[in-house]
Amino acid sequence: MESYILIAEKSFSFESLKDLLQKKFTCYEVSNSRLTVESGDEHIFIDFDDDMREDYDDEKIRASDFHFFSVSYSSRKFAKSVISEAKDFAIRVDDDNGTILPIKDFVLN
Repeated sequence: MESYILIAEKSFSFESLKDLLQKKFTCYEVSNSRLTVESGDEHIFIDFDDDMREDYDDEKIRASDFHFFSVSYSSRKFAKSVISEAKDFAIRVDDDNGTILPIKDFVLN
């Protein structure tokens, strides 16, 4: 599986993400920090983990008040369709290749 990291403003919580995605996808809250999102035969896992901030060298990110979500997927197309539901929020996407983009720019690539 591959993964992205979502870096969201503090006001966008795990509950906010779950509520948003349940409008379009089948979602299962596996634990209070893990969500499985499905559609047909495709699925992704989203893990809420604010400790990920320690993985960043960028002091703005480390010192910030952001929430962090790891998105694990096998279908890039499906993962993008899921996270595109949050495109109207102040979220950045770390593509795990050294690039961090605003979510609107990410879903267009």
